[in-house]
Amino acid sequence: MARQPAKQSGNTLEESFGRKLILLYNLYTQPFFEEIGRPEGINLPEWLVIYTIALYPDIGPSRIGHFTGLHKTTISRVLSQLRDKGYIEQCVDPNDGRGKILSLTSAGKKIFVRRSGWAREWSTLLTSGLSAADRRALARMLDVVIDNSRARSE
Repeated sequence: MARQPAKQSGNTLEESFGRKLILLYNLYTQPFFEEIGRPEGINLPEWLVIYTIALYPDIGPSRIGHFTGLHKTTISRVLSQLRDKGYIEQCVDPNDGRGKILSLTSAGKKIFVRRSGWAREWSTLLTSGLSAADRRALARMLDVVIDNSRARSE
């Protein structure tokens, strides 16, 4: 007789939140690959870094993790890949002489300009059933969850 999987109620936040978060991540990122990843030949972490540098010009590598949630070893690998592809450049921070600052090259800026509109439209579509007040509330709740996660990993 085949063993039946254990039943899970799914009625508590603890039981369902993680699964919903992973489901949302997968549903959010699949179209990314079709619309940005495949046409541009970049992966999601590379896009996150390009997007972050576009929003925060002359950002240092250590700050990338704060805005993306990527681990420092992933960031190091992604920065190397993006430099090799000619999308970013890194130079010495003129303010302290030891730190590094990152900027998009012309090719990196072109990818951002070509694809950032789709990224904004996709995010807008995902929240289209929410009122403006609900979108603000969702953003605040997500900030709390993100802050809790950061505090746990520090």
